[in-house]
Amino acid sequence: LQQKLEGRLNSEEQEFFQYAILGAKKMDTMLTGMTRYADIHSNIKTEPVDLKEVTNVAIQQLSAKIEETNAFFFIPSMPVLKANRGQLIVLFRNLFQNSLNNACAAPVKIEVSWVEKADFFEFTVKDNGRGISDADTNKYLRLFKKVNIMSDGAGMGLAVCKKIVLNHGGSINISNNYSTGLQVNFTLSR
Repeated sequence: LQQKLEGRLNSEEQEFFQYAILGAKKMDTMLTGMTRYADIHSNIKTEPVDLKEVTNVAIQQLSAKIEETNAFFFIPSMPVLKANRGQLIVLFRNLFQNSLNNACAAPVKIEVSWVEKADFFEFTVKDNGRGISDADTNKYLRLFKKVNIMSDGAGMGLAVCKKIVLNHGGSINISNNYSTGLQVNFTLSR
């Protein structure tokens, strides 16, 4: 339709047509996000999963964005835990993507750390991005809440992370220091 109408619309009609295209793209993004969210089942098959391999796969999946933002990752040796490999790849990919999408300075620095506790592992993913100016940082763990309203996302990434963490018997929260970036803390059962 856009090709067929090219050159036939006045500037106001072109502007309205672009709004319609943008709205359709946003709706497609939201529907895709909802489908992905719905596909994350709580009844999951678990196996021993090497989190170093999981983080490497997540980084590979984001290679174009990483190159675009000149991102650096600081990831220590990681534990092996009983989990669902596919869901943990999505968890780390979404957390890394959130950091990449909210970069405010180059190079982007993303740091992962972890601590072993008696019954769980506690992880932190920290970046040097723009952070959140809102005091209620954990509202961004709900559906359709976007840290950066200008991003192309639908506000599903962190909600998906929350669902995955809960599936693995853990908890998740966002801590924020607006001047130095964002920090997401989560636990996963052993």
